[in-house]
Amino acid sequence: MTYTVNLGAVRAAWNAYGGQARGALDIAMAIPVKAGDAQGLGDLAPFLQTASARMDAMAQISATVIDEFGENIAACLAGYEADDEASEVRFNELT
Repeated sequence: MTYTVNLGAVRAAWNAYGGQARGALDIAMAIPVKAGDAQGLGDLAPFLQTASARMDAMAQISATVIDEFGENIAACLAGYEADDEASEVRFNELT
């Protein structure tokens, strides 16, 4: 399933991270979007498109549409654990 988000909020979060790659990865992995929605985001678009493809492949994930950042983004970021050594990301079901 694909979710849509407020792209202005995505851009604001990207700017808040100072454009750091790790911040972009956190945002992208937490927020699945339709590929078409990523248009116009410039440097952030590839991250979002990759996240969308990954999330679409994981149909068991439960998430909500995120219209703004705050508790929702914190819940999403807490919902996965990154295993840097294995370069894998495991998602826990968000409730």
